[in-house]
Amino acid sequence: MKIITWNINRASYVRKKLWKYLNKLNFDIGLFQEVYMIPYWIRKNYHIIRGEMNAILINKNINGKIKRGNIFDIHPKNEVIIDSSLSCEVELLDRNIFLMSIYNYIGPDEKDFSEFLESLLEFINKNKTKPIIIGGDFNMDEEFQSQYKRWGILIRKVKKELNKLGFKEVLSEQFKSKPYTFISPRNKRPYQLDYLFIQKNIKLDKVIVGSKNEIFHQKPKLSDHLPILATIEL
Repeated sequence: MKIITWNINRASYVRKKLWKYLNKLNFDIGLFQEVYMIPYWIRKNYHIIRGEMNAILINKNINGKIKRGNIFDIHPKNEVIIDSSLSCEVELLDRNIFLMSIYNYIGPDEKDFSEFLESLLEFINKNKTKPIIIGGDFNMDEEFQSQYKRWGILIRKVKKELNKLGFKEVLSEQFKSKPYTFISPRNKRPYQLDYLFIQKNIKLDKVIVGSKNEIFHQKPKLSDHLPILATIEL
């Protein structure tokens, strides 16, 4: 099963090069951020769950069935975190799987995301017997410094807490050197802002990061983020 997570940078109907590239990937599960409009020729091939800033696509060819949307039901006093995620329960291969797309658009106040993280960890604890796949644009990197250093501390906490709950981050699992999914337009430094977490008992066959030549070096570029693509066995 091929999974992709990708911030597709305010993707609208007219972004034809982007949608053609995405279609060629022939993915089974897509966790997308910054999705505005999806053209019909894409929509007809996928079951789709939509949120404010996120979209989850499930390829109809794998006979997946969406059982419930928004299974991660947040009831916060802080309403700003409600739109941080989109979730659903899907029946695939005779198993129920939880999917979650996360977009940390909040910044620069990490307190909001910390509150979101506590809700997420509580949800996982209650449902850890089921397969859970979490992907998205977390907008933070462990190497952040200066005024963003607290975000670097926070993503280390995210990875540590999810590891305690039995998750692995697929890029850290696959690559010895640190990969990147974003290049800062300000200082041209590469960062990993995007993450894909799966449980340790899920077999990881292959992981790649999308080609910067195919995505960044286009006019216009397809996105300012690179996708993460993972092939897994449930």
